[in-house]
Amino acid sequence: MKRVYLDQMKWIDLARADKGVEAAARFADTLLVARRGVDNGLVSFPLSSIHYIETAKRRDERSRRALARTMATLSRFHTIASPRALVPPEIDLALHRRFGRPTNPRAPEAFGVGVAHALNIEADPCALPEGLPIDPQLARNLEAQMASLYEWYALAGLPPGLEVDQGFYDRWQTDVATDLAAQQEALRVVRTRDGWHVGERSRRVATAAAFLGWQDEMSEALARAELGWDDVFSLDYGGMTALLETMPTIHVASELQRQREAAANSPWSSHDVADVFFLMGAVVYCDIVVTERQWVDLIRRSGLDDLHGTVMLSDLGELPQYIA
Repeated sequence: MKRVYLDQMKWIDLARADKGVEAAARFADTLLVARRGVDNGLVSFPLSSIHYIETAKRRDERSRRALARTMATLSRFHTIASPRALVPPEIDLALHRRFGRPTNPRAPEAFGVGVAHALNIEADPCALPEGLPIDPQLARNLEAQMASLYEWYALAGLPPGLEVDQGFYDRWQTDVATDLAAQQEALRVVRTRDGWHVGERSRRVATAAAFLGWQDEMSEALARAELGWDDVFSLDYGGMTALLETMPTIHVASELQRQREAAANSPWSSHDVADVFFLMGAVVYCDIVVTERQWVDLIRRSGLDDLHGTVMLSDLGELPQYIA
């Protein structure tokens, strides 16, 4: 089964084609081929947590539900894990290859079903309390129906009159993503001013920044492997680079950040930060990624598509030839 990651704008294009919007008519064939591929079990369109966030932010209820219907039909609520869930086991595996520890490295679980997998939470709000005087088969049927409704409303939002505060999504966009963009921009300014944004020096900076940016996850994995930062720092630059390259999700993010700063003299935005955060896992684990042209160009320039065997597309209309 091929895994296809679509950024939010590509999902919107498909939803517009689904509604018969004339401007999106050129994507009608893509939608048809995608549906047939899903029906035949040949292709999966996993959703990430950013899809839930961006869809929930749509204030127009009719527009939000139309988009959610297209997403639900094609994805069948297949989801891709957040980098926060993928990185720790990847670090385990990288340390195991380099140092032989931990002896029981965790394995990444990139794909699953449901919003809980996308958000990296273990809660099961649809489980009935134990000990209810109810037929087991009926209980299973009720749980299945509740789970189906839960997944739908997690994506499409609650019906009018039952909406809850959307502050979480606004805070993610205005606080978390904006703060991260400001930090990345401050680094970009310093690197550009001092000439550390291109060439071999940019690679050295990117390697150091990658370890620093994921230091909490690194520290946890090192402790689990009964190793310390001294073991990492004992490696020469080549060894640290090789270690980084065996942590594929971090490596993709590092290269995207480095390539963007070398190619563009424009400030980082919250949108850029979100794109990198969700593309870093998609490029590693999906077979096809359809996203903005700037990221496609940078990924191709860095060779990340060849490294991970990922088809990168910016034109949704080209997708059928890769999944038909």
